[in-house]
Amino acid sequence: MGLRFSATPEDFGLPLEEDVVVEDLFETVVYDYSEGCDIFVDTFLAIATDLVPVDTGNLMSSLDASTNGTAVTAKTDCEYAEYVEYGTWKMAAQPYFLPALEEALAEAFDVWVEAREEQYMEVAERLLEEWEEMQEEEEEEDSKGSFIGNLLGMFFLAIILFAINTFFDAINPLDSSSHHGDIDGVDGGFIGNIESMIEIT
Repeated sequence: MGLRFSATPEDFGLPLEEDVVVEDLFETVVYDYSEGCDIFVDTFLAIATDLVPVDTGNLMSSLDASTNGTAVTAKTDCEYAEYVEYGTWKMAAQPYFLPALEEALAEAFDVWVEAREEQYMEVAERLLEEWEEMQEEEEEEDSKGSFIGNLLGMFFLAIILFAINTFFDAINPLDSSSHHGDIDGVDGGFIGNIESMIEIT
């Protein structure tokens, strides 16, 4: 029986889209996770083909991985794929699918987190600039309050930047140097049990 795995970054705690709010301005960011998805595909295929035992070559040639830029899929439709991965009463397990998934997800997850942070910050900084320009225009109209307005603007800027940095520290509890390649380490509740996400087809 074959094996199949499919997921998106959302399955691991990363939103596919998110509202960025700066004062009374907001914009919805639709995240581009395609780079991490491509890394997943390449890593899965490299690891799985390296680990899979070869007899006739049917199992190796059936290994496949793909992405649409948001979701990733890894699969094999070889009829005995399950037995090689998990073993039988007369044959020891020779895992190739799960270890390849773990490594591919560890590689992809780092890139997904970085992509989210960069894209969020890019929009937040642009909205902040727009807000500052609006404040400057208001101050020009009311020259009496310009000094106080400048102080308030600097104060709000400091608060907003602090909040954004704190936000990303909170959502990214991962240290790539400590978790790379260890899916249970990546997880901290994010990745969860990968094995339970593998379907037997």
